[in-house]
Amino acid sequence: MSNEVVTKTEKYDNGTYTGEFRNGKYWGNGIMRWNNGDIYEGSYVNGEKHGYGIYKYNDGDIYIGEFRNNCRTGQGTFKYNNGNTYVGSFANNKFHGEGTFYYKSGARFVGSFENDKLSKGRKTYANGDWIEGSLINEKFNGFVTYHYTNGDIYEGNAVDD
Repeated sequence: MSNEVVTKTEKYDNGTYTGEFRNGKYWGNGIMRWNNGDIYEGSYVNGEKHGYGIYKYNDGDIYIGEFRNNCRTGQGTFKYNNGNTYVGSFANNKFHGEGTFYYKSGARFVGSFENDKLSKGRKTYANGDWIEGSLINEKFNGFVTYHYTNGDIYEGNAVDD
């Protein structure tokens, strides 16, 4: 087979791809438009999303960032259609590593994520109060520090806070 890069449009049962092909596979830059309304525009290697890209989901969610082996992996931004946004590390399509989750309410969480869940860090509320510690099932558990905007500080144990 030739290593020649060819640009063309191919229609499939599940959608249409327009972009570069090499050895019969998506390779280089391209746009895949699925019949369900999802759209991916970005880099492909050996037929898989790999490198930088933008994935627009049919529900209005958008991912902008790195892909590896067809998965959101590396640094990226995930914007939910409800106004929440995550900026940080991804692994195998999940929030994983250091990141910041911005809530539509004005609150934000800065810290560590494991398999799509908050695990350790600081949540700052819209009013300026903040709590810092470890989380279990996305709730603060164990020793925490809570700073109130009025200057009060609480240090102690939290259970499902």
